[in-house]
Amino acid sequence: MVQGYVQPANQILADLEGAVFHEYEIGTHANVAVLIPGIIVKIDTVDATNYQIMEAGIEEDDPLGVLDVESGELCTHAYSVGDVARVIERGKCLVRLESGSAAVAPGNPLVCAADGRMILQATGLLGEQGAPPAYALEIMDPALAEKLCLAFFTGQREADTAV
Repeated sequence: MVQGYVQPANQILADLEGAVFHEYEIGTHANVAVLIPGIIVKIDTVDATNYQIMEAGIEEDDPLGVLDVESGELCTHAYSVGDVARVIERGKCLVRLESGSAAVAPGNPLVCAADGRMILQATGLLGEQGAPPAYALEIMDPALAEKLCLAFFTGQREADTAV
């Protein structure tokens, strides 16, 4: 019997092939209560000049990437303001789904929900919920209290593609 992907306790990144990541500082406007690995982050909109990050919001049009695990910590460890965090800007990684999200299947487009989590893009609302920054690859154990999804984060930011 083939076994699916098993989440390690200290890793969000699933595959180094094609992965792009950079380090950023957790901004003063971030809600540190939700800043755990697997959360979608964006450049701090209040203080963008210092390249600080914060959690992405609902229908975020320009997410930066997925917050990675701090060295030597577990996937449940929250970041603090001023911490330097690695952000996966493109690649296969675990993302956190909104607790009330609908059933997600491999290939489904995912969009930003509240507090940096992701949710299935609503049918017929292409573009109305922001561009899908990720696509589901495999669903983790749905019985877990924390909904996780192995996804491909595309790394297509509007800031990178604007003319």
